[in-house]
Amino acid sequence: MPTFIDESGDAGGGAGASTFFRLCAVAIPTAALADAIQSAVRRVKKDFGLPATYEFKYSASGIHPDRRMAFFRNVDGFDWKFATTSIKKRRLPPD
Repeated sequence: MPTFIDESGDAGGGAGASTFFRLCAVAIPTAALADAIQSAVRRVKKDFGLPATYEFKYSASGIHPDRRMAFFRNVDGFDWKFATTSIKKRRLPPD
């Protein structure tokens, strides 16, 4: 089962550190389905004239809502699962 994990924020707690640390995991039942999803994402990139290396980032997509919606429309119909967590770092005990 192909599984992809990404994070947002930083693990540090010093000055300038992010308030939250977030993790997200996406699990796709089969490699063939992962390939189909990748093809759908490639089509969205091509439709918008984006480079193959372009990474869709939700936090930066507010200035391009059409891209964000096209991305989600194209991956919504696939059978994938995800789990997320958000850790408020200030609530963690100090080192």
